[in-house]
Amino acid sequence: MAMSHHITIESENRKIKLAVLGAPGVGKSSITMNPRTEKEVYFPSVIINDHLYELKIIDCPYIPYFPVNSLYEWTDFRGYGLRNATAYILVYDITSEDSFQYIKTIRDQILDSRDMHDVPNVYRRE
Repeated sequence: MAMSHHITIESENRKIKLAVLGAPGVGKSSITMNPRTEKEVYFPSVIINDHLYELKIIDCPYIPYFPVNSLYEWTDFRGYGLRNATAYILVYDITSEDSFQYIKTIRDQILDSRDMHDVPNVYRRE
């Protein structure tokens, strides 16, 4: 797994929202340990440097596009909650050029619709 940015977490904000995105069948749900065809949300907790953090992990099914504004987010339930994620985990299959192109397009849409200077993106190859 290669990470493009380090996650910086402020001590007073101990809630982290992660969105797992990728084409169908690339291994998104293997990261969250629960295969799904619908959007699923998990609420685990982790301890980092002696601090407890609450996670909200959105295991998102295939979405045709990243919701570029609030209207698109509300009109398609699959994209609801993606626009204010703390970080994105972008998953693709190393043997599938299509899955890589898909995640590249989603990443470009995220960058175009959000100020991403301090929002990490994590890429996982299967």
